[in-house]
Amino acid sequence: MARNLDKIQLPTNITDIAMLAVLLRAVKNNEPLTTQDSKPIFEEAKKDGKRKKKSNGDTHTEKALYTYGLIKYVANSKNCFVVTPLGDELLSIYDDDGNLTCDENTFVKTTLKVFAAWYADNKGRNIHPGQIILKLLYDKDIEGYLTEHEIAHFVYNPLFKSDEQFDEIKDFILSFRKTSLASPYTKTTKSYIFLPSLVNNWHILEKESVEILQLLSDGSVILADNALDEVDAEAAFDDGEDTIDTEEDSENVLEEPNTETLSEDNMYKTITKYRLTEQVKKSSKKA
Repeated sequence: MARNLDKIQLPTNITDIAMLAVLLRAVKNNEPLTTQDSKPIFEEAKKDGKRKKKSNGDTHTEKALYTYGLIKYVANSKNCFVVTPLGDELLSIYDDDGNLTCDENTFVKTTLKVFAAWYADNKGRNIHPGQIILKLLYDKDIEGYLTEHEIAHFVYNPLFKSDEQFDEIKDFILSFRKTSLASPYTKTTKSYIFLPSLVNNWHILEKESVEILQLLSDGSVILADNALDEVDAEAAFDDGEDTIDTEEDSENVLEEPNTETLSEDNMYKTITKYRLTEQVKKSSKKA
């Protein structure tokens, strides 16, 4: 399938917030930093991060840091950058070795700020997908959850370019929810990589897997009433732990399954619902 660049890019190339901090520290120690000069510095930082058992990242480090508002480009320059105030705030909760130095409440408040800063400006966009996702999860009509299929359809739609389109995005997701799946066959979206990292690393979301009892001819599904426990959920379907992906691979958000391998064995057995954690809800009330 050809790469689809006319969509919101899911930043799946670096998903561990601790690794982002390690790479950002490298910028801070060498700023202002140019794109060319940053390459060996980032490579060394990645090796250091791996030694400290943080997640690895690919070659799109600069883009990832910019996407989350952690670096900014110096005026009148497209390849010279420095750490932003938000980047400094993220660095303040880690020591020089990449170890967390704050309590859970401060950590969640910081990761929420970074997630909300996620910015897409490709193809004429001016949109903050993280803010949209958080606003959706607080909306009563959304019922407090989103699935990886719903997120994939949101980011894949080439018409969604602005924060002002929230109502349109919400209606789009509610309409898609009647079908529930991008395809009955696994794995159709790169969001299965992205969303679990917000559970495992960022502590923003929690997840529950609901068994699919029946797939109907119109593409909709009948779900079980109760969520599976973690052991049963993993046995039914591995919905992807924190995984490093490349920017090139992440272009294909909705992948067509190989028709030669379609069978009941690789059909979805569950739908995973992602919800805000109680800690996030508490932080929001205090804010």
